[in-house]
Amino acid sequence: MRPLASIALASLLFLTAASCSGINDPSKNTVVNFEDTIDPLEGNVYEFDVTTNNGEYSVQLTALSPDSSAGLSIYLGQVVSGLCTPILGQQGTARLNLLALNSTIQKGHYCIQLFDLGVITRTQTYTLRVSHPR
Repeated sequence: MRPLASIALASLLFLTAASCSGINDPSKNTVVNFEDTIDPLEGNVYEFDVTTNNGEYSVQLTALSPDSSAGLSIYLGQVVSGLCTPILGQQGTARLNLLALNSTIQKGHYCIQLFDLGVITRTQTYTLRVSHPR
């Protein structure tokens, strides 16, 4: 009886795994560029959905002007009661052409908040590149 139970459990696990969408290859990610401006002590929020696959996400500041050496604060979050609420361990500093955030991500509705904590002294124009599974 014991071998039959093991076979049944193995079959159930196989069918469950086969029905999942699996992990997305990062080279097949959706890439979105958010172009915007940011003022001193202000912030912006961008929302996106991961609907099909789990996988890896990354966020990079690909343009920043006029102060290209400035570092802006950034985090990945989820929208809770209308607010972009940070996910523990998914915070960082966005600097021009450096990876700001990079980790695994599950299906769900997410937000990225980019904000200034007193580093910039004038309005900045930027492009934020977000790569995530579909």
